Amino acid sequence: MRRLTVFPIMPHISGVSFFSKKIGAGLIDPDGEGDLMNWVHRNFELATWNSVTKNFDDADRMLGNEAFTYLGISIEEGTGDWAFEQANLKLRVLLAVAIAVISSKDPSASLAASIALPPRAWIQFPEIGSGDGWSGSVSDPLLPYLASRKLITGTIVLEIEAWFDRCDLLAPDIKIRINKGAYYVNLALNAKGMVKFIFYYIALDSLFGKRRDVEAAIQKGIENFSCEFANRSSWLFDLRNEIVHGGSRTLKEWPRYEKYVNHFDTEPLADIERIAMNCLYRAAQVTAP
Repeated sequence: MRRLTVFPIMPHISGVSFFSKKIGAGLIDPDGEGDLMNWVHRNFELATWNSVTKNFDDADRMLGNEAFTYLGISIEEGTGDWAFEQANLKLRVLLAVAIAVISSKDPSASLAASIALPPRAWIQFPEIGSGDGWSGSVSDPLLPYLASRKLITGTIVLEIEAWFDRCDLLAPDIKIRINKGAYYVNLALNAKGMVKFIFYYIALDSLFGKRRDVEAAIQKGIENFSCEFANRSSWLFDLRNEIVHGGSRTLKEWPRYEKYVNHFDTEPLADIERIAMNCLYRAAQVTAP
């Protein structure tokens, strides 16, 4: 039986509705609705979707009464737990790629999070005729509530779809590494401070890392995909080691922190974020080293 898992998203990101058949997940604009929502209605038990409130009437105790800017959706076949786990993975990858594409268009745009809390609930609907009811729970947010608005246009959607098309042409092991890299980029977007920095480095390790030669492999990847930051990679890897080996409890405890800021006129966290976005955006364009 197929199941539709829905994640309300309201973190200052909105745009057109689309569904990627490559990964079996997509985003729905509740205001636009249109063909995609109609297709969902025809195939899943969504009789209580209220186009006025932009919510599910019988699930308001789960989602609250707010109107959401986007609904993340994923379709799986299997048990409810399996469907949730796969939906969570797929939508995190999809949103990471979307943010990387948006960032490529405006490298100066901030990805900072606001203090507002993003939605944490998800709900799941069965295929029509299954006889099952809806279910749901809470999980970690798919995205933070971003401080500045991000818009996914039709052009952005085409770039997202092209990214997945190019990824499909790569060798299976490289494709898996890129997919995992996108997942960790998403975790980084949802984290703060030192944890955010480490998740971005795990993403780079997923994209480029080689056993017993991690630093050189990541350095080569940055030179290929984010060359404007290549002169900072050794500094950033030193900070990574400082954190991983327990030398610093915060980014600013790193002995070279002030020297980095003064030398490059920026902060390590901002740089590693830009590097990770550049590398994820370009990783599917050429074969990763």
